[in-house]
Amino acid sequence: SWDPDRVVQCTPTTYGGYPPEKTVYNNSTLRAFNMLIETSDRKEPLREDLGSRHDPLISTNGRDNGHVARNIRLALLAMDVVEPYVSIRGVEELMFEDDVIPTMNLKRSPTSYYDDAKLVWVPGGDKKSTTRKITWTVGGAMTIDGTEIVYGLWDDLPTQLAESTSGFYPSMETRNVIDTKFQVVQPSNVEGGTSGGRSRWHADGAYPAE
Repeated sequence: SWDPDRVVQCTPTTYGGYPPEKTVYNNSTLRAFNMLIETSDRKEPLREDLGSRHDPLISTNGRDNGHVARNIRLALLAMDVVEPYVSIRGVEELMFEDDVIPTMNLKRSPTSYYDDAKLVWVPGGDKKSTTRKITWTVGGAMTIDGTEIVYGLWDDLPTQLAESTSGFYPSMETRNVIDTKFQVVQPSNVEGGTSGGRSRWHADGAYPAE
C-alpha cells in the first residue's frame, strides 16, 4: 500500500483465467508489517543467551531476559498494537478472564441480543449505594491519550449494535444513543486531571500500574 506503482492486477491464463475486478486494490489492502530482528552477532547464539521459560512476558534486565523471551514479547507487541482496544477487568471484587475474545463478531442478533451479551451480577456490596467500582485496561497502543467509561440504560440500546449491512461497529444509531443518553466517567486513579497513561509496551512501563 506504500508503493502503489508496483501493485498490478493478476492476469492468469490457466484454468480459464481470473476476473480482473476481483483483484482491484486500494491503499488499504495488501498491507503488511515487516520486521527484521537482529538478535545477536552470532547466527547461533549460546544456549545461556536464549533466556528462560519462566515468565517470558515480564521484561527484565537479568539473565532470564534472553533472545527468545524478547522475541516472544516483540511478536505479541506487533499483533497487539494493530488496533486500540479496552478490556474490562472487573466489577467490584468480581474479576473477568475473557472480556476480549479475538475474532468475536460484535453484531447482535436482530431478534434478541441478550443471548450473546455479557451480563454481570455483582454479589454483595451496599445495595443503597449508587456507585460501583469498575476496573479496565487499555491495549493496542503504547501511549494512551485518553480513556473513559460510558454507561447508560441497557434498554436504550438498539437491538443491533453494528450496521446491519456493512457490519461497521458501532452503528450510527448506537452512537446517537450513546452521545445523547449515556454518561461518561473518567478514571479515578490517574493523577494530574488527565485520563491518559501508558500501556505495558511503553518504554517506561505501564501507568497507572493498577
